[in-house]
Amino acid sequence: MKKNVFIAPYQELLTSGQKIINDLGLAGNFECFLGDLTRGIAVARKVEREGADVIVSRGGTAELIIKAGVEVPVVEIPIAFQDLAEALLAAKVTTRKENPKIAIMAFQNMIRSIAVFAKVMDVQLKVYLLKSEEEIFSTIQSVLNDQPDILIGGIHTTEIAAKHGIKTILLSSGEESLRTAFLQAERVSFARQLEKERMRRFRVMIDYSVQGIISIDRNKRIEFVNLAAEKMTGVSLSQVKGTSLASLYPDIPLDTCLQEGKVYRGQFV
Repeated sequence: MKKNVFIAPYQELLTSGQKIINDLGLAGNFECFLGDLTRGIAVARKVEREGADVIVSRGGTAELIIKAGVEVPVVEIPIAFQDLAEALLAAKVTTRKENPKIAIMAFQNMIRSIAVFAKVMDVQLKVYLLKSEEEIFSTIQSVLNDQPDILIGGIHTTEIAAKHGIKTILLSSGEESLRTAFLQAERVSFARQLEKERMRRFRVMIDYSVQGIISIDRNKRIEFVNLAAEKMTGVSLSQVKGTSLASLYPDIPLDTCLQEGKVYRGQFV
């Protein structure tokens, strides 16, 4: 598969993103998918297994992919001041009020700067922060109780709110925001490719070592076993990759080595 992945929460954003990817000459580098919130997580896990270098997404979908523990770096499509201005102006036009009572319901990464911006725009604004997809329905009830003139949010939020009779405005991302995210993803992908090449050379080098070497990640799970270690232990990398080192060799004082820097020589169980 292509190394860069764009996961769009809704069709309009997918279409806009594909156009900008083509305009930037990056069509050969990106694979594009449609996936909102939990569906986006499923896509992210799939492309992670297939070796993606970087994921580009937006709003709650991006935040939930990160929270789900997907280990591929996620570049978030920003909500620019221009995007906020257009949404707030659209709220005034839709409600036909100069100073409408506006509710904004979104995940944290979509509303970081909006409270300050709302003061500049002279609008009444209340933010309803979401932390998970499951909170949307209960939060909609809070919005209904407060009786705003209009609600601004992401695609899933606005669709549900509209079914409850609330006027809505989709907080969209403009071309500049998309362009910024795709170019950043290219830089992240390039850096990851350099790191992978460095690790490939390093592994080739340690494979020629006569010493047995086992590499673990931050969770103390086996990442790499060189040929000498395979001969010593009688197991191959494919058999133990991702396995906890402590579960295989519980008598090795691994925590003492890592936390106190103590060296143990000539010991193997």
